[in-house]
Amino acid sequence: MTDPFCGLLIEKLPNLRRYALSLCRSGDQADDLVQTTVERALKARASFDPASRIEAWLFRILRNAWIDIVRKNRVRGQELD
Repeated sequence: MTDPFCGLLIEKLPNLRRYALSLCRSGDQADDLVQTTVERALKARASFDPASRIEAWLFRILRNAWIDIVRKNRVRGQELD
């Protein structure tokens, strides 16, 4: 039997990848962002409110992960493509 939360998460993977590609414009980096998003979502699943939209919650996690990468690269002095 599949966990409903994981089923919703799997269903949203294509949308997450498209959003990640729109942010970073790199397929490899987009895949890494989606993986980070899934990891963070699974760790924080207890904080997810089922009355809200899971897609909005996942997109926020992904965006925050992207911001973390941008900040980390700025500190290192690297430019992003």
